[in-house]
Amino acid sequence: MKFKQIIINLKKTKDEGVEMTTEKKLPKQKIPKIKKFKKPLIAGGIITVIAIAGIIGGIVLLGEIDETRGGTFVFGATSDPNTLDPIEGWSTGVTDRLIVNQVTEGLFDFEYTNNSSRLIMNLATRYDWSDNITELTCYLRKNVEFHDGTPFNATAVKWNIDRLHRLIDRIGDTYLWQLPDGNLIINETKVLDEYTVKFVLNQPFIPLLSLLASQHANMLSPSSTPDNDFNGIIPGTLYGTGPFIYGEYEENNMVTLSPNPDYWGGRPAFDKVIISLFSNDTARYEAMLAGELSMTSAGNPWSDEDRDQLMNTTGIELEETLMPGMRYIFMNNKVINTTMRKAISYAFNYSAYANLDLLYKPVSSRFPIRSESPIPKGMLYSHWGSFDMPYYNISIARQALKDVNWPGTAGLTANNNISAGNEWELLVTDGTPLATYNYTFPIGTLDDNLFVLLNESLKQIGVKFEQTPGMTFPDLWTMNRSMLGINRNGWFADYNDPISMINPLFSNKTDGIWNFGQVNDALVQLWMEEALEETNETLREQLYFKIEKRLIEEVYPLILVEMIFRLHTYVSNLHWQPNPFKYSFKDMYFD
Repeated sequence: MKFKQIIINLKKTKDEGVEMTTEKKLPKQKIPKIKKFKKPLIAGGIITVIAIAGIIGGIVLLGEIDETRGGTFVFGATSDPNTLDPIEGWSTGVTDRLIVNQVTEGLFDFEYTNNSSRLIMNLATRYDWSDNITELTCYLRKNVEFHDGTPFNATAVKWNIDRLHRLIDRIGDTYLWQLPDGNLIINETKVLDEYTVKFVLNQPFIPLLSLLASQHANMLSPSSTPDNDFNGIIPGTLYGTGPFIYGEYEENNMVTLSPNPDYWGGRPAFDKVIISLFSNDTARYEAMLAGELSMTSAGNPWSDEDRDQLMNTTGIELEETLMPGMRYIFMNNKVINTTMRKAISYAFNYSAYANLDLLYKPVSSRFPIRSESPIPKGMLYSHWGSFDMPYYNISIARQALKDVNWPGTAGLTANNNISAGNEWELLVTDGTPLATYNYTFPIGTLDDNLFVLLNESLKQIGVKFEQTPGMTFPDLWTMNRSMLGINRNGWFADYNDPISMINPLFSNKTDGIWNFGQVNDALVQLWMEEALEETNETLREQLYFKIEKRLIEEVYPLILVEMIFRLHTYVSNLHWQPNPFKYSFKDMYFD
Protein backbone atom coordinates (compact mmCIF):
# COMPACT_ATOMS: atom_id res chain seq x y z
CA MET A 1 0.00 0.00 0.00
CA LYS A 2 1.40 3.38 -0.98
CA PHE A 3 0.58 6.55 0.87
CA LYS A 4 -1.14 9.20 -1.22
CA GLN A 5 -1.16 12.93 -1.36
CA ILE A 6 -3.97 15.06 -2.71
CA ILE A 7 -3.04 17.50 -5.45
CA ILE A 8 -5.04 20.71 -5.17
CA ASN A 9 -5.93 23.13 -7.93
CA LEU A 10 -7.65 26.46 -7.65
CA LYS A 11 -9.83 27.56 -10.50
CA LYS A 12 -12.02 30.58 -10.89
CA THR A 13 -15.12 30.78 -13.02
CA LYS A 14 -17.47 33.65 -13.55
CA ASP A 15 -20.53 31.83 -12.24
CA GLU A 16 -19.12 29.70 -9.44
CA GLY A 17 -16.47 31.90 -7.84
CA VAL A 18 -13.39 30.08 -6.51
CA GLU A 19 -13.70 26.32 -6.32
CA MET A 20 -11.41 23.74 -4.74
CA THR A 21 -11.22 20.35 -6.41
CA THR A 22 -9.24 17.18 -5.89
CA GLU A 23 -7.51 15.45 -8.78
CA LYS A 24 -5.55 12.28 -9.39
CA LYS A 25 -3.59 11.07 -6.37
CA LEU A 26 0.14 10.71 -6.78
CA PRO A 27 2.75 8.99 -4.61
CA LYS A 28 3.83 11.19 -1.74
CA GLN A 29 7.36 12.53 -1.87
CA LYS A 30 9.66 11.68 0.97
CA ILE A 31 10.11 14.71 3.19
CA PRO A 32 13.68 15.80 3.94
CA LYS A 33 14.25 16.45 7.61
CA ILE A 34 15.96 19.56 8.94
CA LYS A 35 18.82 17.77 10.61
CA LYS A 36 19.70 14.21 11.51
CA PHE A 37 22.43 13.67 14.05
CA LYS A 38 24.99 11.10 12.95
CA LYS A 39 26.39 8.65 15.43
CA PRO A 40 28.93 5.83 15.32
CA LEU A 41 27.83 2.23 15.56
CA ILE A 42 28.60 0.95 19.03
CA ALA A 43 29.38 -2.72 19.36
CA GLY A 44 26.73 -4.31 21.51
CA GLY A 45 24.97 -0.98 22.02
CA ILE A 46 25.00 1.20 25.14
CA ILE A 47 21.74 -0.33 26.29
CA THR A 48 21.90 -3.94 25.16
CA VAL A 49 18.14 -4.49 25.17
CA ILE A 50 17.62 -2.08 22.27
CA ALA A 51 20.06 -3.97 20.07
CA ILE A 52 17.62 -6.90 19.95
CA ALA A 53 15.71 -7.12 16.69
CA GLY A 54 12.06 -8.02 16.61
CA ILE A 55 9.20 -7.47 19.04
CA ILE A 56 9.43 -7.26 22.83
CA GLY A 57 6.26 -7.03 24.86
CA GLY A 58 4.25 -6.18 21.75
CA ILE A 59 6.47 -3.21 20.89
CA VAL A 60 8.17 -3.27 17.51
CA LEU A 61 11.79 -2.37 18.11
CA LEU A 62 14.77 -2.62 15.82
CA GLY A 63 16.11 -4.62 12.94
CA GLU A 64 14.31 -6.65 10.29
CA ILE A 65 10.62 -7.46 10.60
CA ASP A 66 8.51 -9.56 8.27
CA GLU A 67 5.73 -7.06 7.71
CA THR A 68 5.61 -3.27 7.42
CA ARG A 69 2.13 -3.13 8.93
CA GLY A 70 1.19 -3.97 12.49
CA GLY A 71 2.84 -3.80 15.87
CA THR A 72 2.34 -1.52 18.84
CA PHE A 73 3.51 2.08 18.63
CA VAL A 74 4.44 3.63 21.99
CA PHE A 75 4.88 7.39 22.28
CA GLY A 76 6.35 8.89 25.44
CA ALA A 77 4.71 12.05 26.81
CA THR A 78 5.31 14.12 29.93
CA SER A 79 2.23 14.81 32.07
CA ASP A 80 -1.34 13.53 31.94
CA PRO A 81 -3.96 15.12 29.68
CA ASN A 82 -5.96 18.03 31.09
CA THR A 83 -8.80 18.05 28.57
CA LEU A 84 -9.75 16.18 25.44
CA ASP A 85 -11.76 18.93 23.86
CA PRO A 86 -10.31 20.28 20.58
CA ILE A 87 -11.42 23.86 21.23
CA GLU A 88 -10.06 23.89 24.78
CA GLY A 89 -7.03 21.63 24.49
CA TRP A 90 -4.97 23.68 22.01
CA SER A 91 -3.43 25.81 24.71
CA THR A 92 -3.49 23.39 27.65
CA GLY A 93 -0.79 20.85 26.89
CA VAL A 94 1.10 18.72 24.39
CA THR A 95 -0.49 15.48 25.62
CA ASP A 96 -3.99 16.86 25.05
CA ARG A 97 -3.19 17.87 21.48
CA LEU A 98 -1.42 14.59 20.84
CA ILE A 99 -4.51 12.52 21.69
CA VAL A 100 -7.09 14.83 20.11
CA ASN A 101 -5.32 14.94 16.75
CA GLN A 102 -5.32 11.14 16.43
CA VAL A 103 -9.02 10.74 17.24
CA THR A 104 -10.60 13.83 15.68
CA GLU A 105 -10.11 15.71 12.42
CA GLY A 106 -11.39 18.73 10.52
CA LEU A 107 -12.83 19.66 7.15
CA PHE A 108 -9.34 20.51 5.90
CA ASP A 109 -5.82 19.53 6.89
CA PHE A 110 -2.21 20.64 6.41
CA GLU A 111 0.26 18.70 4.31
CA TYR A 112 3.93 19.34 5.01
CA THR A 113 6.36 18.58 2.18
CA ASN A 114 9.79 19.97 1.29
CA ASN A 115 9.77 22.28 4.33
CA SER A 116 6.53 23.91 3.26
CA SER A 117 2.90 23.41 4.23
CA ARG A 118 -0.26 23.67 2.21
CA LEU A 119 -3.96 23.11 2.66
CA ILE A 120 -5.50 19.79 1.55
CA MET A 121 -8.99 18.33 1.57
CA ASN A 122 -10.04 16.14 4.49
CA LEU A 123 -13.66 15.74 5.62
CA ALA A 124 -14.51 18.29 2.93
CA THR A 125 -13.89 17.22 -0.66
CA ARG A 126 -14.26 20.64 -2.28
CA TYR A 127 -15.33 24.19 -1.55
CA ASP A 128 -16.25 27.42 -3.27
CA TRP A 129 -16.49 31.07 -2.32
CA SER A 130 -19.34 33.36 -3.26
CA ASP A 131 -18.53 36.27 -5.56
CA ASN A 132 -18.42 38.72 -2.64
CA ILE A 133 -16.21 36.34 -0.57
CA THR A 134 -18.64 36.37 2.38
CA GLU A 135 -20.01 32.83 1.93
CA LEU A 136 -17.95 29.65 1.98
CA THR A 137 -19.72 26.50 0.79
CA CYS A 138 -18.14 23.15 1.67
CA TYR A 139 -19.06 19.82 0.09
CA LEU A 140 -18.57 16.99 2.55
CA ARG A 141 -17.17 13.49 2.33
CA LYS A 142 -19.96 10.90 2.27
CA ASN A 143 -20.35 7.63 4.19
CA VAL A 144 -18.20 8.76 7.14
CA GLU A 145 -19.22 8.00 10.72
CA PHE A 146 -18.07 9.18 14.11
CA HIS A 147 -16.65 6.43 16.33
CA ASP A 148 -19.98 6.14 18.19
CA GLY A 149 -21.82 5.43 14.93
CA THR A 150 -23.27 8.91 14.45
CA PRO A 151 -23.24 9.95 10.76
CA PHE A 152 -20.90 12.75 9.77
CA ASN A 153 -22.88 15.26 7.73
CA ALA A 154 -23.70 18.96 7.38
CA THR A 155 -25.85 18.89 10.51
CA ALA A 156 -22.86 17.63 12.51
CA VAL A 157 -20.65 20.41 11.10
CA LYS A 158 -23.20 23.08 12.01
CA TRP A 159 -23.54 21.62 15.51
CA ASN A 160 -19.75 21.78 16.03
CA ILE A 161 -19.41 25.40 14.88
CA ASP A 162 -22.48 26.49 16.85
CA ARG A 163 -21.05 24.77 19.94
CA LEU A 164 -17.73 26.57 19.46
CA HIS A 165 -19.58 29.89 19.39
CA ARG A 166 -21.49 28.99 22.58
CA LEU A 167 -18.24 28.19 24.39
CA ILE A 168 -16.04 30.85 22.83
CA ASP A 169 -15.97 33.12 25.88
CA ARG A 170 -14.56 30.25 27.94
CA ILE A 171 -11.54 29.45 25.76
CA GLY A 172 -8.17 31.17 25.84
CA ASP A 173 -7.89 31.53 22.08
CA THR A 174 -11.09 33.46 21.44
CA TYR A 175 -9.24 35.85 19.13
CA LEU A 176 -8.72 33.10 16.55
CA TRP A 177 -12.41 33.15 15.67
CA GLN A 178 -12.73 36.92 15.72
CA LEU A 179 -12.18 39.64 13.14
CA PRO A 180 -9.89 42.56 13.99
CA ASP A 181 -12.95 44.56 15.11
CA GLY A 182 -13.88 41.86 17.64
CA ASN A 183 -16.88 40.44 15.74
CA LEU A 184 -17.01 36.73 14.99
CA ILE A 185 -15.64 35.58 11.64
CA ILE A 186 -18.61 33.25 11.04
CA ASN A 187 -21.99 34.87 11.42
CA GLU A 188 -24.05 31.75 10.69
CA THR A 189 -23.64 28.13 9.63
CA LYS A 190 -26.31 26.83 7.27
CA VAL A 191 -27.19 23.26 6.27
CA LEU A 192 -27.94 23.26 2.53
CA ASP A 193 -28.42 19.52 2.26
CA GLU A 194 -27.07 16.39 3.95
CA TYR A 195 -23.55 16.84 2.63
CA THR A 196 -23.37 20.57 1.90
CA VAL A 197 -22.78 23.28 4.50
CA LYS A 198 -22.44 27.03 4.08
CA PHE A 199 -20.55 29.42 6.36
CA VAL A 200 -21.92 32.95 6.20
CA LEU A 201 -19.19 35.41 7.24
CA ASN A 202 -19.48 38.85 8.76
CA GLN A 203 -16.87 40.02 6.26
CA PRO A 204 -14.43 38.37 3.83
CA PHE A 205 -11.84 36.21 5.57
CA ILE A 206 -9.88 33.91 3.27
CA PRO A 207 -7.75 32.42 6.12
CA LEU A 208 -10.93 30.69 7.36
CA LEU A 209 -9.87 27.71 5.22
CA SER A 210 -6.68 27.26 7.23
CA LEU A 211 -8.49 27.98 10.50
CA LEU A 212 -10.89 25.14 9.69
CA ALA A 213 -7.83 22.89 9.35
CA SER A 214 -6.62 23.73 12.86
CA GLN A 215 -7.35 21.63 15.92
CA HIS A 216 -9.97 24.13 17.11
CA ALA A 217 -12.21 23.08 14.24
CA ASN A 218 -11.87 19.31 14.62
CA MET A 219 -15.25 17.61 14.49
CA LEU A 220 -16.80 15.86 17.54
CA SER A 221 -19.84 13.61 17.61
CA PRO A 222 -23.01 15.57 18.47
CA SER A 223 -24.43 12.42 20.09
CA SER A 224 -21.63 11.95 22.62
CA THR A 225 -20.30 15.45 23.31
CA PRO A 226 -21.70 18.00 25.79
CA ASP A 227 -23.67 20.74 24.06
CA ASN A 228 -22.66 23.52 26.43
CA ASP A 229 -19.56 22.23 28.22
CA PHE A 230 -16.12 20.84 27.44
CA ASN A 231 -15.17 17.18 27.09
CA GLY A 232 -13.70 15.26 30.00
CA ILE A 233 -10.70 12.96 29.94
CA ILE A 234 -12.30 9.72 31.10
CA PRO A 235 -12.50 6.83 28.60
CA GLY A 236 -15.37 7.02 26.16
CA THR A 237 -15.70 10.80 26.14
CA LEU A 238 -13.91 11.55 22.87
CA TYR A 239 -15.62 10.53 19.63
CA GLY A 240 -14.30 11.78 16.32
CA THR A 241 -13.97 10.49 12.78
CA GLY A 242 -10.19 10.09 12.91
CA PRO A 243 -7.86 7.16 12.20
CA PHE A 244 -7.68 6.08 15.85
CA ILE A 245 -10.33 5.40 18.48
CA TYR A 246 -9.88 6.67 22.03
CA GLY A 247 -9.76 3.76 24.48
CA GLU A 248 -8.42 3.37 27.98
CA TYR A 249 -7.00 6.14 30.15
CA GLU A 250 -4.99 5.20 33.22
CA GLU A 251 -4.02 8.23 35.25
CA ASN A 252 -0.25 8.74 35.57
CA ASN A 253 0.29 5.72 33.36
CA MET A 254 -1.01 5.62 29.78
CA VAL A 255 -3.65 6.27 27.16
CA THR A 256 -4.44 3.61 24.58
CA LEU A 257 -5.78 4.11 21.08
CA SER A 258 -6.95 1.49 18.60
CA PRO A 259 -7.00 1.74 14.79
CA ASN A 260 -10.30 2.76 13.24
CA PRO A 261 -11.08 -0.19 10.91
CA ASP A 262 -13.62 1.91 9.01
CA TYR A 263 -11.49 5.01 8.58
CA TRP A 264 -12.30 6.67 5.27
CA GLY A 265 -8.60 7.13 4.54
CA GLY A 266 -7.78 3.47 5.10
CA ARG A 267 -6.97 1.60 8.30
CA PRO A 268 -3.77 2.97 9.89
CA ALA A 269 -0.73 0.70 10.13
CA PHE A 270 -0.40 0.14 13.86
CA ASP A 271 -2.44 -2.51 15.68
CA LYS A 272 -2.32 -0.43 18.84
CA VAL A 273 -1.05 2.95 20.00
CA ILE A 274 0.02 3.61 23.58
CA ILE A 275 0.76 7.09 24.83
CA SER A 276 2.91 6.38 27.84
CA LEU A 277 2.75 9.11 30.51
CA PHE A 278 5.78 10.20 32.54
CA SER A 279 6.14 12.61 35.43
CA ASN A 280 9.38 14.13 34.13
CA ASP A 281 11.63 14.28 31.07
CA THR A 282 14.43 12.22 32.59
CA ALA A 283 12.18 9.19 33.13
CA ARG A 284 10.89 9.57 29.57
CA TYR A 285 14.39 9.60 28.05
CA GLU A 286 15.43 6.62 30.16
CA ALA A 287 12.42 4.71 28.85
CA MET A 288 13.47 5.56 25.30
CA LEU A 289 16.98 4.29 25.93
CA ALA A 290 15.64 1.13 27.57
CA GLY A 291 13.67 0.17 24.47
CA GLU A 292 10.27 0.88 26.02
CA LEU A 293 9.27 3.62 23.56
CA SER A 294 8.99 3.86 19.79
CA MET A 295 9.22 7.65 19.75
CA THR A 296 9.20 10.76 21.91
CA SER A 297 9.94 14.44 21.48
CA ALA A 298 12.69 15.92 23.58
CA GLY A 299 12.16 18.89 25.82
CA ASN A 300 13.92 22.21 25.29
CA PRO A 301 16.37 22.61 26.81
CA TRP A 302 17.49 19.03 27.21
CA SER A 303 20.47 18.01 29.26
CA ASP A 304 23.75 17.39 27.46
CA GLU A 305 23.85 13.93 29.01
CA ASP A 306 20.42 12.99 27.66
CA ARG A 307 21.20 14.35 24.23
CA ASP A 308 24.54 12.60 24.00
CA GLN A 309 23.08 9.26 25.06
CA LEU A 310 20.28 9.51 22.52
CA MET A 311 22.71 10.59 19.79
CA ASN A 312 25.12 7.74 20.43
CA THR A 313 22.82 4.80 20.93
CA THR A 314 22.59 2.31 18.11
CA GLY A 315 19.06 1.85 16.80
CA ILE A 316 17.85 5.27 17.92
CA GLU A 317 17.67 8.36 15.73
CA LEU A 318 17.77 11.94 16.96
CA GLU A 319 16.31 14.59 14.70
CA GLU A 320 15.36 18.27 14.75
CA THR A 321 12.31 19.63 13.00
CA LEU A 322 11.21 23.22 12.62
CA MET A 323 8.26 24.50 14.60
CA PRO A 324 5.97 27.31 13.37
CA GLY A 325 7.36 29.79 15.84
CA MET A 326 10.26 32.10 16.56
CA ARG A 327 11.90 34.30 19.15
CA TYR A 328 12.56 37.96 18.52
CA ILE A 329 13.49 41.23 20.22
CA PHE A 330 10.70 43.76 19.87
CA MET A 331 11.25 47.51 19.81
CA ASN A 332 8.52 49.96 20.75
CA ASN A 333 7.80 51.59 17.40
CA LYS A 334 6.13 54.61 19.04
CA VAL A 335 9.15 55.39 21.18
CA ILE A 336 11.98 54.25 18.88
CA ASN A 337 11.74 55.68 15.35
CA THR A 338 12.61 53.86 12.12
CA THR A 339 16.14 55.27 11.87
CA MET A 340 17.07 54.17 15.37
CA ARG A 341 15.39 50.78 14.88
CA LYS A 342 17.58 50.28 11.80
CA ALA A 343 20.70 51.29 13.73
CA ILE A 344 19.85 48.91 16.59
CA SER A 345 19.17 46.08 14.12
CA TYR A 346 22.66 46.45 12.59
CA ALA A 347 24.27 46.85 16.01
CA PHE A 348 22.89 43.48 17.17
CA ASN A 349 25.53 40.74 17.25
CA TYR A 350 23.76 37.42 16.60
CA SER A 351 26.96 35.40 17.07
CA ALA A 352 27.31 36.82 20.57
CA TYR A 353 23.61 36.14 21.17
CA ALA A 354 24.12 32.49 20.22
CA ASN A 355 26.62 32.13 23.07
CA LEU A 356 24.31 33.62 25.69
CA ASP A 357 22.96 31.54 28.56
CA LEU A 358 19.22 32.11 28.13
CA LEU A 359 17.71 28.70 28.89
CA TYR A 360 20.28 27.48 31.40
CA LYS A 361 22.73 26.78 28.60
CA PRO A 362 24.11 28.67 25.60
CA VAL A 363 21.67 29.33 22.78
CA SER A 364 24.05 27.64 20.34
CA SER A 365 23.66 24.31 22.17
CA ARG A 366 20.04 24.24 20.97
CA PHE A 367 21.20 24.23 17.33
CA PRO A 368 19.30 27.41 16.43
CA ILE A 369 18.73 28.83 12.98
CA ARG A 370 18.38 32.58 12.79
CA SER A 371 14.98 33.66 11.49
CA GLU A 372 15.00 35.24 8.04
CA SER A 373 11.36 36.29 7.90
CA PRO A 374 8.57 37.18 10.33
CA ILE A 375 6.74 34.22 8.76
CA PRO A 376 8.43 31.04 10.07
CA LYS A 377 10.04 28.70 7.60
CA GLY A 378 7.59 26.00 6.59
CA MET A 379 4.51 28.20 6.83
CA LEU A 380 2.43 29.19 3.85
CA TYR A 381 4.08 32.04 1.85
CA SER A 382 7.31 32.20 3.83
CA HIS A 383 10.12 33.57 1.64
CA TRP A 384 13.32 32.79 3.49
CA GLY A 385 16.55 33.89 1.85
CA SER A 386 14.84 36.53 -0.28
CA PHE A 387 15.54 39.69 1.70
CA ASP A 388 18.37 42.01 2.69
CA MET A 389 18.52 40.99 6.34
CA PRO A 390 20.21 43.37 8.81
CA TYR A 391 23.49 41.86 9.97
CA TYR A 392 26.07 42.83 12.56
CA ASN A 393 27.83 45.90 11.16
CA ILE A 394 28.54 48.80 13.49
CA SER A 395 29.57 51.19 10.70
CA ILE A 396 26.20 50.73 8.93
CA ALA A 397 24.42 51.22 12.25
CA ARG A 398 26.33 54.46 12.93
CA GLN A 399 25.91 55.70 9.36
CA ALA A 400 22.13 55.26 9.61
CA LEU A 401 22.10 57.83 12.42
CA LYS A 402 24.46 60.20 10.64
CA ASP A 403 22.44 60.03 7.41
CA VAL A 404 19.52 61.76 9.14
CA ASN A 405 21.77 64.15 11.08
CA TRP A 406 20.71 62.63 14.40
CA PRO A 407 21.43 65.29 17.05
CA GLY A 408 24.87 64.72 18.52
CA THR A 409 26.36 62.80 15.59
CA ALA A 410 27.82 65.70 13.57
CA GLY A 411 31.38 65.26 14.80
CA LEU A 412 31.36 61.47 14.93
CA THR A 413 32.78 59.00 12.42
CA ALA A 414 30.76 56.03 11.14
CA ASN A 415 33.50 53.46 11.51
CA ASN A 416 33.82 49.96 13.01
CA ASN A 417 35.92 51.01 15.99
CA ILE A 418 34.46 49.36 19.10
CA SER A 419 37.55 49.55 21.29
CA ALA A 420 37.02 50.69 24.87
CA GLY A 421 36.54 54.44 25.15
CA ASN A 422 35.70 55.06 21.48
CA GLU A 423 33.87 58.30 20.70
CA TRP A 424 30.42 56.70 20.38
CA GLU A 425 30.71 54.80 23.65
CA LEU A 426 31.93 57.94 25.45
CA LEU A 427 28.59 59.61 24.74
CA VAL A 428 26.98 57.12 27.13
CA THR A 429 29.71 57.04 29.76
CA ASP A 430 29.94 60.86 29.79
CA GLY A 431 26.20 61.24 30.28
CA THR A 432 25.31 62.67 26.85
CA PRO A 433 23.72 59.69 25.03
CA LEU A 434 21.98 60.08 21.70
CA ALA A 435 18.92 58.35 23.21
CA THR A 436 17.92 56.34 26.29
CA TYR A 437 15.71 53.22 26.23
CA ASN A 438 14.84 50.56 28.75
CA TYR A 439 14.78 46.78 28.64
CA THR A 440 11.89 45.01 30.35
CA PHE A 441 11.90 41.36 31.32
CA PRO A 442 10.10 39.10 33.83
CA ILE A 443 11.23 37.77 37.18
CA GLY A 444 12.91 34.37 37.21
CA THR A 445 14.45 34.45 33.73
CA LEU A 446 17.98 34.63 32.43
CA ASP A 447 17.17 37.60 30.22
CA ASP A 448 19.50 39.77 32.24
CA ASN A 449 22.25 38.10 30.18
CA LEU A 450 20.60 39.47 27.07
CA PHE A 451 20.43 42.89 28.71
CA VAL A 452 24.20 42.86 29.15
CA LEU A 453 24.71 42.07 25.45
CA LEU A 454 22.23 44.71 24.28
CA ASN A 455 23.69 47.25 26.67
CA GLU A 456 27.17 46.78 25.23
CA SER A 457 25.83 46.80 21.66
CA LEU A 458 23.83 49.99 22.06
CA LYS A 459 26.78 51.80 23.64
CA GLN A 460 28.53 51.43 20.29
CA ILE A 461 25.88 53.62 18.66
CA GLY A 462 25.78 56.08 21.53
CA VAL A 463 22.56 54.80 23.12
CA LYS A 464 22.05 54.35 26.85
CA PHE A 465 20.22 51.19 27.86
CA GLU A 466 18.47 50.89 31.23
CA GLN A 467 17.18 47.80 32.96
CA THR A 468 13.61 47.32 34.25
CA PRO A 469 13.54 43.91 35.95
CA GLY A 470 11.17 42.61 38.60
CA MET A 471 7.97 41.96 36.66
CA THR A 472 5.85 38.83 36.61
CA PHE A 473 4.92 37.26 33.29
CA PRO A 474 1.26 38.40 33.48
CA ASP A 475 2.40 41.96 34.23
CA LEU A 476 4.83 41.87 31.34
CA TRP A 477 2.18 40.71 28.87
CA THR A 478 -0.31 43.28 30.11
CA MET A 479 2.08 46.21 29.73
CA ASN A 480 3.71 45.14 26.47
CA ARG A 481 1.66 47.51 24.35
CA SER A 482 2.90 50.45 26.37
CA MET A 483 6.43 49.24 27.07
CA LEU A 484 9.05 51.93 27.10
CA GLY A 485 11.69 50.32 24.92
CA ILE A 486 12.83 46.80 24.13
CA ASN A 487 12.03 43.28 25.27
CA ARG A 488 12.34 39.67 24.12
CA ASN A 489 9.34 37.61 23.09
CA GLY A 490 8.34 34.52 21.20
CA TRP A 491 5.34 33.61 19.10
CA PHE A 492 3.86 30.37 17.80
CA ALA A 493 1.54 30.29 14.81
CA ASP A 494 -1.90 28.89 15.59
CA TYR A 495 -2.33 27.56 12.06
CA ASN A 496 -0.40 27.64 8.80
CA ASP A 497 -1.82 30.83 7.26
CA PRO A 498 0.54 33.85 7.60
CA ILE A 499 -2.22 35.85 9.28
CA SER A 500 -1.63 33.89 12.49
CA MET A 501 1.93 35.26 12.67
CA ILE A 502 1.77 38.60 10.87
CA ASN A 503 -1.49 40.19 11.99
CA PRO A 504 -1.25 39.69 15.77
CA LEU A 505 2.23 41.20 15.81
CA PHE A 506 1.95 44.04 13.30
CA SER A 507 -1.67 45.06 12.76
CA ASN A 508 -2.67 48.47 14.11
CA LYS A 509 -6.22 47.12 14.43
CA THR A 510 -5.26 44.36 16.83
CA ASP A 511 -6.96 44.81 20.17
CA GLY A 512 -5.86 43.65 23.61
CA ILE A 513 -2.28 42.67 24.41
CA TRP A 514 -1.04 41.90 20.88
CA ASN A 515 1.09 44.07 18.59
CA PHE A 516 3.75 44.33 21.29
CA GLY A 517 5.83 46.83 19.33
CA GLN A 518 2.82 49.05 18.52
CA VAL A 519 3.64 48.85 14.82
CA ASN A 520 1.61 51.20 12.65
CA ASP A 521 2.83 51.10 9.07
CA ALA A 522 0.24 52.18 6.49
CA LEU A 523 1.48 49.96 3.65
CA VAL A 524 1.88 46.85 5.80
CA GLN A 525 -1.61 47.44 7.19
CA LEU A 526 -3.09 47.88 3.70
CA TRP A 527 -1.48 44.70 2.37
CA MET A 528 -2.58 42.68 5.43
CA GLU A 529 -6.16 43.77 4.87
CA GLU A 530 -6.00 43.01 1.15
CA ALA A 531 -4.65 39.53 1.93
CA LEU A 532 -7.75 38.77 4.00
CA GLU A 533 -9.89 39.06 0.86
CA GLU A 534 -7.60 37.85 -1.93
CA THR A 535 -8.68 34.45 -3.30
CA ASN A 536 -6.00 34.18 -5.98
CA GLU A 537 -3.12 32.17 -4.51
CA THR A 538 -0.45 33.89 -6.60
CA LEU A 539 -1.62 37.40 -5.78
CA ARG A 540 -2.01 36.54 -2.11
CA GLU A 541 1.54 35.20 -1.96
CA GLN A 542 2.79 38.40 -3.60
CA LEU A 543 1.09 40.46 -0.88
CA TYR A 544 2.88 38.54 1.86
CA PHE A 545 6.18 38.84 0.01
CA LYS A 546 5.75 42.63 0.04
CA ILE A 547 4.81 42.54 3.73
CA GLU A 548 7.89 40.50 4.64
CA LYS A 549 10.21 42.64 2.53
CA ARG A 550 8.95 45.94 3.92
CA LEU A 551 9.07 44.76 7.53
CA ILE A 552 12.63 43.44 7.15
CA GLU A 553 14.20 46.10 4.93
CA GLU A 554 12.32 49.31 5.75
CA VAL A 555 10.25 49.17 8.97
CA TYR A 556 12.65 47.26 11.27
CA PRO A 557 9.96 46.65 13.95
CA LEU A 558 11.94 43.88 15.63
CA ILE A 559 15.18 41.94 15.59
CA LEU A 560 14.53 38.48 14.19
CA VAL A 561 16.45 36.09 16.39
CA GLU A 562 15.84 32.35 16.15
CA MET A 563 13.46 29.72 14.89
CA ILE A 564 12.03 27.30 17.43
CA PHE A 565 12.75 23.59 17.05
CA ARG A 566 11.49 20.34 18.46
CA LEU A 567 13.89 17.46 18.93
CA HIS A 568 12.52 14.01 18.10
CA THR A 569 14.01 10.67 19.04
CA TYR A 570 12.67 7.43 17.61
CA VAL A 571 13.61 3.84 16.79
CA SER A 572 15.48 3.51 13.53
CA ASN A 573 12.90 1.37 11.77
CA LEU A 574 10.06 3.88 12.28
CA HIS A 575 8.89 5.59 9.10
CA TRP A 576 7.52 9.02 9.86
CA GLN A 577 7.19 12.43 8.27
CA PRO A 578 7.27 15.60 10.39
CA ASN A 579 4.39 18.04 10.45
CA PRO A 580 5.04 21.13 12.58
CA PHE A 581 1.33 21.85 12.93
CA LYS A 582 -0.01 18.46 14.00
CA TYR A 583 1.38 15.24 15.41
CA SER A 584 -0.28 12.51 13.36
CA PHE A 585 0.32 8.78 13.67
CA LYS A 586 -1.95 7.75 10.79
CA ASP A 587 0.83 7.68 8.16
CA MET A 588 3.51 6.19 10.40
CA TYR A 589 4.63 2.58 10.16
CA PHE A 590 7.57 0.34 11.00
CA ASP A 591 9.90 -0.48 8.09
